[in-house]
Amino acid sequence: MRRINILKAREAKTKRFLLYSFTQSEEYLSSMQLLERLRERSSRKEIRKLAKKHQLPTDEEKILFAKKIIKIMLDETRDGK
Repeated sequence: MRRINILKAREAKTKRFLLYSFTQSEEYLSSMQLLERLRERSSRKEIRKLAKKHQLPTDEEKILFAKKIIKIMLDETRDGK
């Protein structure tokens, strides 16, 4: 036999209903926001600035390579591959 607990209305905890949390998990939405933020920061200028900050080579060829790799990784992550 299962035991059933009967609660009064004031004893029940409620949460505000958010439509997006019903259709998609918040974790998914936050990861998509992270991907979009990374995509915004994957410009050559941002990569070059980051490379200088960490004392890495800033050759144009290496910057373009890094940009292409980042774009491929973001696309694959977004597509679920």
